[in-house]
Amino acid sequence: MNLFYFTITFALSTILIIRIMSTMSTTFSAYRRNRYQNQIAVNNQQVIRDAQSKEKTLVKKIESFIKEKLTDTERDGITVDTVCERITGGDALICAMFRKDPTKQSLDETTQIEWLKQNLSPTVCKLPADGNGAKFFLDGSLRIISAQHPRPSNATKTLDTFDPATNTYGVLKHTSIAGGSQDNQLRDVKDFVREMVKYLDQTPTAEETFVLYLDGPYYTEDRLRGIRLLIPDSWTESQMLKIRITNCEAITAGEP
Repeated sequence: MNLFYFTITFALSTILIIRIMSTMSTTFSAYRRNRYQNQIAVNNQQVIRDAQSKEKTLVKKIESFIKEKLTDTERDGITVDTVCERITGGDALICAMFRKDPTKQSLDETTQIEWLKQNLSPTVCKLPADGNGAKFFLDGSLRIISAQHPRPSNATKTLDTFDPATNTYGVLKHTSIAGGSQDNQLRDVKDFVREMVKYLDQTPTAEETFVLYLDGPYYTEDRLRGIRLLIPDSWTESQMLKIRITNCEAITAGEP
């Protein structure tokens, strides 16, 4: 191996080691917070570029805000141009009002997958969220979406990840506070567990394992306990190991 390739290989290996060590020395919540802050910085730069070019989607957003959120008196002197000037000038409050929200860019799911790949298994991969190849449960069977077989409305949502090294499917949720949409996510989680139980009962030779990674302050111990109660007490220990209800923090620490 010549010196150039040795240098490149050594540098890449060093970067990988530093990256792994950095995740090992932090918690998932701190890792997510850092990713969130970084994405805000990226989104700030994008909204500044959009303001400079008067990008049409941003212009419509500003126009809508002025029309719908301000009174006639408040609108005086405020135009698309003045708002864009404040954005390009780096006004933090105005940038925050019009930049993209990181939580609406699949940031939580991406962060959970990154964390699992770095701390649990590098072979964890994201499954299709919809369309051909996406997987879901219906009536105790694990099914695949295709053009001929779309996902029925009474089916579960689609599974999020798969690890071929361990034959493990994952469900990812990050929920912050209680509310209507958050309670819908809890309902989705319970639907998953009920269908997983049906599937494993109906398919005793099934080799798959299912893990639900439920992160965020919404998933208190009481809520997690309520979800775990959906797994039958009559199951054997080996059966119970087929469904894990945990979070990214706990599973990378080796907790049950």
